[in-house]
Amino acid sequence: MAVTLKDIAAATGLSMPTVSQILNHRSGNYCSEAKCKLVFKVARELGYRQRFADKIQRGDVTHTAAIICPLQRSNNVTTALTMKLLDRFEQMGFSCYVTSVDQSFESCYRKIGSMLERGTERLILLGVLRTTDPDAASNAEKISRLITSHHRTYIGYGRPLLRDVSQDFAPAVQETVKYFLEAGADNFKMITPLWTTSPRIQGLIASFPELSPDEVISKYVSPLNMKENYGQDEDTIMQYGYLRTVELLKQFPDIRGIYYSSDELLLGGLRYLREQHIVPGKDILLAGFNNIPAIRNSGLPISSAAHDIDLLCDTLIAESGKTEPVQIMIPPKIFIRKP
Repeated sequence: MAVTLKDIAAATGLSMPTVSQILNHRSGNYCSEAKCKLVFKVARELGYRQRFADKIQRGDVTHTAAIICPLQRSNNVTTALTMKLLDRFEQMGFSCYVTSVDQSFESCYRKIGSMLERGTERLILLGVLRTTDPDAASNAEKISRLITSHHRTYIGYGRPLLRDVSQDFAPAVQETVKYFLEAGADNFKMITPLWTTSPRIQGLIASFPELSPDEVISKYVSPLNMKENYGQDEDTIMQYGYLRTVELLKQFPDIRGIYYSSDELLLGGLRYLREQHIVPGKDILLAGFNNIPAIRNSGLPISSAAHDIDLLCDTLIAESGKTEPVQIMIPPKIFIRKP
């Protein structure tokens, strides 16, 4: 049997009109914050679901949000961020969808249209468009027009949208490179995709102002083929990291540092280094990205950088109800681990 306003009123000791005012965020609601939190808490615990179809027909505010993610291997960052967003929206009294799309524009456009037809007020788009798409700018404008034409709001994360929040890893690269150089690992290599506009490459270039960008890339970058690496499971990525490390050490046997584009790649490389009795921190310096549990709990002097999930969540929530174009860059958490 469906939970009703009467059930919630009985469980909270409040009247049905008061419960209705709180759940529907009506402007005439003068209840205390404590009462509002109690009502939303009891509603969640009892499994109350609002009738959004009636609200849409009346043109009422629905207080719903949608988190749209790419249809690919889930990663720690996306999962952690999604869970925090869900929790925050629930605290705000929103009902929230989580749904996925492949990264084609057509799929994303259809899914957003479907969410808007359901009366969704706020959309958070977590990396749902390809940054390498030649029509990325045009597609971003089309998505923005679709959402604003329904008088709804959105914010993107890490993709070429008109309203977007991104994690800027350039500062982490500069700090890590500085550590490598100070420790004598000036002949290091960064295994990373060769996208010159990426924060990783930009941070590397900024670390060597005396060199041209082409000189920096030629000297310090070992290009990563994303077609072989992107969207794979962790075991496959680790195996790829193993093979790339084998190739790198055969080509540069005296290398003193390796900077991997992800900690999963690094773990694969670490397996080969152990086989060769090469000691991290003593014989070679290592660094990666994402600060996954296997790295931060390894006890090894492996540097990394992590997404600031709390700050990302706070920023996405704050921006989800706004409309003006915005590009926000958030610095990561940096972990320099010395021997």
